[in-house]
Amino acid sequence: MMFITKFKKVCLPKNDKLILPFILAILGCTDLLAQPGTEIEIEKPKKYENRKLASEKTTDKKIGFGKKVYQNTVTHYNYYFNANRRLNELVETAKTSFKDDYTLLLPFYNYTLDATSSNKQELDSIVYKCTAGILLHDLRNSWIDNMFLLLGKAYFFRKDFDSAGLTFQYINFSFSPKESGGYDVPIGSNSSNDKGEFSIVTKEKKSIWSKLTSRPPSRNESFIWQSRNFIERDELPEAAGIIEILRHDPNFPKRLNSDLYQILSYWFYKQQIYDSSANYLTKSLDLAEGGQEKARWEFLAAQMYQLSKKTEDAVKYYEKAMQHTTDPIMDVYARLNSIRIKKSEKKDYLQENIDELVKMAKRDKYANYRDIIYYAAANIELERKNIKNAQSFLLKSIENASNNPAQRSQAFLLLADMNYDSKLYPASSHYYDSLDVATLTKSADTARVNYRRPPLKIIAENAEIVYKQDSLQSIAKLSPKQQDSVIKKQLKLLRKGKGIKDEETTVNTAVQQTADIFSKAEKGNDFYFYNASTKAKGYSEFKAKWGERPNADNWRRKSALDKQSQQFIDVDDVSQKSPVDSSSSAPEDSYEGMQANIPRTKEKVETSNKSIMDALYTMGKTFQNNLEEYPAAIDTYEDLLRRFPNSPYKQEVMFNLVYIYKKTGNQSKSDYWKRQLENDTTKSKWSEMINGSAPLKDSVKNNPATKKYEDIYKLFIEGNFAQAIAEKKIADSLYNKSFWTPQLLFIESIYYIKQQEDSTAIKVLTDLSTGFAGNPMAEKAKAMIEVLKRRKEIESYLGNLQVTRNEDGKPVSSTPHDPAANPTRTTAGSSTSVNKTDSSIVKINPVITKADSAKVKADSIKVRGATPIKLNKFSYVGDSLQYVGVLLDKVDPVYQSEAKNAFNRYNREKFYAQQIDISAAKIDDRYSIVLEGPFANGTAAMDYIEKVRPIAKSRILPWLSAEKYSFIIISHSNLETLKDNKDIEGYKQLLQTAVPGKF
Repeated sequence: MMFITKFKKVCLPKNDKLILPFILAILGCTDLLAQPGTEIEIEKPKKYENRKLASEKTTDKKIGFGKKVYQNTVTHYNYYFNANRRLNELVETAKTSFKDDYTLLLPFYNYTLDATSSNKQELDSIVYKCTAGILLHDLRNSWIDNMFLLLGKAYFFRKDFDSAGLTFQYINFSFSPKESGGYDVPIGSNSSNDKGEFSIVTKEKKSIWSKLTSRPPSRNESFIWQSRNFIERDELPEAAGIIEILRHDPNFPKRLNSDLYQILSYWFYKQQIYDSSANYLTKSLDLAEGGQEKARWEFLAAQMYQLSKKTEDAVKYYEKAMQHTTDPIMDVYARLNSIRIKKSEKKDYLQENIDELVKMAKRDKYANYRDIIYYAAANIELERKNIKNAQSFLLKSIENASNNPAQRSQAFLLLADMNYDSKLYPASSHYYDSLDVATLTKSADTARVNYRRPPLKIIAENAEIVYKQDSLQSIAKLSPKQQDSVIKKQLKLLRKGKGIKDEETTVNTAVQQTADIFSKAEKGNDFYFYNASTKAKGYSEFKAKWGERPNADNWRRKSALDKQSQQFIDVDDVSQKSPVDSSSSAPEDSYEGMQANIPRTKEKVETSNKSIMDALYTMGKTFQNNLEEYPAAIDTYEDLLRRFPNSPYKQEVMFNLVYIYKKTGNQSKSDYWKRQLENDTTKSKWSEMINGSAPLKDSVKNNPATKKYEDIYKLFIEGNFAQAIAEKKIADSLYNKSFWTPQLLFIESIYYIKQQEDSTAIKVLTDLSTGFAGNPMAEKAKAMIEVLKRRKEIESYLGNLQVTRNEDGKPVSSTPHDPAANPTRTTAGSSTSVNKTDSSIVKINPVITKADSAKVKADSIKVRGATPIKLNKFSYVGDSLQYVGVLLDKVDPVYQSEAKNAFNRYNREKFYAQQIDISAAKIDDRYSIVLEGPFANGTAAMDYIEKVRPIAKSRILPWLSAEKYSFIIISHSNLETLKDNKDIEGYKQLLQTAVPGKF
């Protein structure tokens, strides 16, 4: 077929963004790629004005065998080979610079596109090489499609996804199978039908000769690269479309199955569907370049199986990773993760693994990774709650982490957290201070350290004051001889801590004769420093006496200390000496200074007690307000009151105890301290606040941790569950579990129950019942746990329940039969007992259809004969049937249902003689109403509200904050109007007018 083609000028554009359109324009002239009637006009550079490029000569004449061989050889080895090698080297460099964090889920690829795209100059060179390889050679040679694929990859690794996508798409269309005459084969037509199956891929030749003499067509690979390009652009549906078609294409080559599985695995990985991702990743392991890359993918597959709770598969691939890896860090973490999830009936299973890790640490091969190994061993010890051994391994990890500051900080962090959880706050403070926050990788860890470190420092300093003063007071109670012994012992420890070797002293010790170093030596007349034998002897004697001394003058200090201590050698003399005044100038690390600190006089004892009292008060306030560690605050405050019952902090401490015990759900203790404060005769702002006559302190109400959990509570209540759970994980890590409130735990459990995650719900409810034993919600939690444990039994019962209905659709009998059914019922607000067949009782369902609403409204007014009060399109008739409405503000349907259940349970318990039906109605996206009734009139409805409203917060809805609900009364007609106009405020105005002072 002839093509009309005219070339005036051809040039290579300097801007690489124009290269792809330029290539497409040039290739439009070929018999392989062009469409009939195409005419291209492109300027050529001056040096090529009188020449034709090889690509322009494609249609001039047929290509012979010799020319084709030549073109293939030159295009392959001069262009494709070099460009492909450089691209592979670029990706390999990105892999080399990439570092995995085995404590987190590994990224899917062991390099990043940010790293590859950073080498823009090299990628531009590859793009230029590919372009030249296409334009400067006959377009009919066998390597043109490969050059295009390489060009698309270069754009991809440069993160130029648009150009990459156009290139892969161009390969798809231009190199697709053609009909006779060079026309495209329409997808889905009979031409693409192969034995009753449609195919979009290029069918590859399977003969051995074809495999030996030619490279497979790149078009099939371009589909896979196009899929990955879509995934990187987060266009997952488009990627899924290509992948699914290729999976079911009968002609898709088997050689690319692993590539397809890898892309499919990546597609699932991006959506966090980890079990499917791991499954397909294990099918593509043969694509790994080397044993280490294979081990990395096995490790990643194991992590994803672990996240999917497929323990056996996870252990299997962790073990494979251990076998194949050459990275000792991966080996350690694979072993650690396997240990954590692997189940074994052996009692000493964990000990065996710890022993194995310790053996690893002793090998020279792992010398540089001992910090990680010991850290892993500490984590295993924590698995079996062996805190002491865990701490020992962590200290070894720190000792061996000289070249790994990040791991060192992780060990300090775990030590600090362990001691914090064990209530060893001074030690925790020490470890928090020792770590480098800048090396922490998790934002939650950084936030936790920054939150805890300042208050813990205050606590540690004051705890040291209490310990020191208590010790001094204990020493003061000893006999003089015992005091002397203690002081000497402490002085000895102090010297040792400062690196000074202690020398025993005795009474009336004779001064040792020292040799004259300038006297004649034993051998020869050499000067001391020139006599090697004498100098060596002197060095040995010095070392034996003084030990290994640093290059400092500490020996001078020891001599001074010895002189001071000689003054108090005689114990009898010590007992007769008067106490040294605390203002003495003697240093504290001397015998005299230590003795001066002992509080022997009344004034010193009072000073010491004041120091202890102030320190305990400061610690208690810090526990309460800065850390909200309420149990520790309670212990500190009660210790303060026990030791100093007349402390000036007494009333404030009692006030704080009232608040803290109430916060932790121990109402009886809160009431006890409230009575103690009320009975105290001293009047202060604290006694006024406890009686409500003074505002509550801002420090109690506006704590940042409290506010954070209140925000999380609102997220749960309003139905933002994913955000609530994410925020709660961060908050729990930051503030620890002591901030959990029974309300938050309860609503969290309701969410998990809805999600059918009963085991998680039971755990949360158990935390509620055990952590807040004195709270009214603890009993609710225990009851709900029992129900959840019998969930299957209850659901089976309800599933087998058979209900028989009468003509009006109401249930009249059921199987199994409920023997507790009550044959008599009463209308809400009425004390008259009636038979359920008595038609004289007016019964209206809380939710009545619109068709009946007008009739009900008219009948109610007519029968009762009351004058309506009208306002804002609403009409209130006090003598008509009314419902009690619990108006819920931004409450998710999950908790609307629970509110219904709560009122239903309460009504059955307290109003068992009355029929109070309960239903719900939605007003708009913000408001919904739980309806109770109907009640005979407004007075009956108000009576019910007056009985229920005072105890709603404490008994019925203790898990729902007060600002989330309010009570109203409403008739059916007003309810329908409210649904139509959504005017909540307008209806509240009606109630305030009709029933003043009640709403």
